[in-house]
Amino acid sequence: MPDLERSSTLDADQARFRLFESITTFFKNAAQVQPLMLVLDDLHWADKPSLLLLEFLAKQMAGSRILVLGTYRDAEATREHPLSDTLLYRNQVFHSTVLGGLESRAVGQLLQADSGFVASQELVDAVYAHTEGNPFFISEVIRLLREEGATFDAADKLPIPPGILEVIGQRLGRLSENCNRVLATAAVIGRQFDFKLLAGLSEDTTDIQLIELLEEALESKVLQEISEQRELYEFSHALVQATLLDRLSSTRKVRLHASIAEALEVQLGGNPGNRAGELAHHFAEASPYLGTGKLIEYSLLAGEQALAIYAHEQALEHFRQGLAAKEGQPMDSDTAALMFGLGRAGGATLQIYEMQTGSINHLETAFNYYAESGDVAKAVAVAASVPRISVGERVGAKTLLAKALDLVPLDSHEAGRILSQYGLVLGLQEGRYEEGMDALNRALEIAKREGDVNLAVRTLAFASNVELFNMNGDEGLEFNLQAIELGREVDQPRAELSARFGAASAYWRSGDLAEVRIHAIAGLRLAEKVRDSFWLPASVWFNDHVAYAEGDWTAAREFNDQGLAMADHDPRLLSSRVQLEFALGEFDQAELYLNRLIETMQRLPPSPTLFHAATALVIPIAGRITGDDSRFDIAEKAAAGVLQSDSASRVFEVRARIGMGLISVSRRDATEAHRQHEALVSLVESPGYWLTYICIDRILGLLANTMGDWDLASGHFETALDFCRRAGHMPEVAWSAHDYAEALAQRHGPGDIAQAKSLLGESSAICTELGINGLSMRLPALQELADSTPARASAGPDGLTQREVDVIRLVAAGRTDREIAEDLIISIRTVTTHVGNILNKTGTANRAEAAAYAVRHGLEPEEGSGHSGA
Repeated sequence: MPDLERSSTLDADQARFRLFESITTFFKNAAQVQPLMLVLDDLHWADKPSLLLLEFLAKQMAGSRILVLGTYRDAEATREHPLSDTLLYRNQVFHSTVLGGLESRAVGQLLQADSGFVASQELVDAVYAHTEGNPFFISEVIRLLREEGATFDAADKLPIPPGILEVIGQRLGRLSENCNRVLATAAVIGRQFDFKLLAGLSEDTTDIQLIELLEEALESKVLQEISEQRELYEFSHALVQATLLDRLSSTRKVRLHASIAEALEVQLGGNPGNRAGELAHHFAEASPYLGTGKLIEYSLLAGEQALAIYAHEQALEHFRQGLAAKEGQPMDSDTAALMFGLGRAGGATLQIYEMQTGSINHLETAFNYYAESGDVAKAVAVAASVPRISVGERVGAKTLLAKALDLVPLDSHEAGRILSQYGLVLGLQEGRYEEGMDALNRALEIAKREGDVNLAVRTLAFASNVELFNMNGDEGLEFNLQAIELGREVDQPRAELSARFGAASAYWRSGDLAEVRIHAIAGLRLAEKVRDSFWLPASVWFNDHVAYAEGDWTAAREFNDQGLAMADHDPRLLSSRVQLEFALGEFDQAELYLNRLIETMQRLPPSPTLFHAATALVIPIAGRITGDDSRFDIAEKAAAGVLQSDSASRVFEVRARIGMGLISVSRRDATEAHRQHEALVSLVESPGYWLTYICIDRILGLLANTMGDWDLASGHFETALDFCRRAGHMPEVAWSAHDYAEALAQRHGPGDIAQAKSLLGESSAICTELGINGLSMRLPALQELADSTPARASAGPDGLTQREVDVIRLVAAGRTDREIAEDLIISIRTVTTHVGNILNKTGTANRAEAAAYAVRHGLEPEEGSGHSGA
């Protein structure tokens, strides 16, 4: 600025003050126009004069509209750094916030943003564990993967990028040679290590010298102290430890692991306690030098300890490690024990389609060994530990359990344990309901006779599930409530989980959302405790269901995301997410989840599984919303896998039937609609039955409308609306009102158009309030049709339809529901629905009052219509 007057010559301090004041005034003046934020990155690289300017500015900020945001690496800000001697530690206007790493979900978003691909959950987990969410580290890993041409769909052993090595190396380079030597030994011990063990390995260093070296590392933020009493330390980041390990030769690491393993054994005095996992790790790394004997011993012990605290993933790794060490050796008791452990750990961690090879096969190997060696107790223990498998999945458990029953007396306590599991497998996986319930009842008798409360609770819970999946809701609920009550006496979290799930299902189908919520929340708490791969996603899914029914889309998505993070191909969660996204009009998102469901289902053979039942259901639901029928052939093949099986559960058959029914509605195929209507009515006896997100009477109404039976359709729709309004399932109220209005507009009977407009108003209001965009798109065309169609007078008073007039005449004549059904050639269930609608419309409380109403309004029975036996 050449026109400015040059200031007079000042001494150094005055000149600096003038400079600081000028810069501060400049910023304050700029902030008068609009608020100003100054962002200063990497303050750990600033020199002292620059920081003094910042301190001067901070003191002058009061009353101005300036915010200064500075970032620095705390690891660089040692006590000697200028930051420690300026405003950051002594100015009251300074506020400090520690920035931690990104959460796992954010890591996935960053991977997608940087790479352009949707990363697999396996890769997200690996990068998160590798970097602990540090954004710089994540970016460096992505850059290295891209440079090396690595794929973004698999999590191989991730390397340490050069950029990270350089950053960590600079920090380690500022430490003394002795400090780096001690830290290298500590890194071999693990991310965490205790002073006593490290001291035992540092024979040429006194305790005082070792303390000084560790304090040097603490000062540089390479280490952090996590327990003063136990003298525990931890590397500040996993990559610091990895960098130190990377500097060691393989031979040096093997020998250090051997020294650590032996020293730790001595330190623990032959009682490993909860440190068996550490011992297994070090003996594994030292196996080229020490052999595999101790490795197998401690892997087995560590795996059992992990199972006891529900750390199933850790258990899986320990058992696999032990079995790898046994490779090529003949079968013995150690191998059988490792197989038994691996089968249990796999059953609690693996996806549904991995169960055969990852769990059941291992259990069968262990069982056969124990059976052949005459160890019946262990063979029974193996059989009783068969994991909970999804309905319809035949994975060989039946054969194993049948063999186990042959080893024990049929009325023995051991037989009761096996029968309990056998009944569940027969009733759910094999589709043999009667045989399954017979086995469960026998197990329950044995449990009561032996006073075994644990066995009784488990068996009651299993029996409830078999009843519920065969559509026997009342019987299933009774078993559930008994199991929950009895379960208070014992610690059986998985059995209680099964009972809670069953109770929630029973109340869901009867429309009692308050009770559903109680059991769904209790079940989720239990599932979070046991961390089981079957129950944790299932419990999250049920809470997702509740949120959807209430129209709480945010909560529904959060639950669904939580579940898919654990089981990204779970058919329950995928089908729920597909329905949610289509309902909200987020079609592109819905397609992503639908494709994942279809791809997984198509890898499996046609079978009565949840994958096939879910696919058969959600594709037609999506087609109902979008009008897209391009995938109906996939839905039909999926439904065939269920309907052509002799072992399909009734619940899965209902899902497949609903899907096929919706396809017939879309195609306006009256013959097929009639066939699916009859099948569904025979499967679902109680009116207003609720399955997943759909009230089945709404589907029956659509089918009856497609058949051309207007009055039957009206009865179904009225039942659906009454049920969903009572239950508070508002999204389904909106759909039922829309579908009923559509049927009324097509029928165009007396009073139909006025009723259709009223229903459309209700549907539109719910869609607007809840944001159900998928349905909102269908409403304008139907509203236009209703507005352009002239109204006709109702067939009877108070909006009674012609069929309801026919029914009330026969009610007034004293006919029973069965007699009315025979006269009008309709089902008893439909008569019951019509009678309920009549009582609602006429404001009467019972059949006698309805008969009196009929007489008052000239609807008395015609001559000769009275009951012949009267």
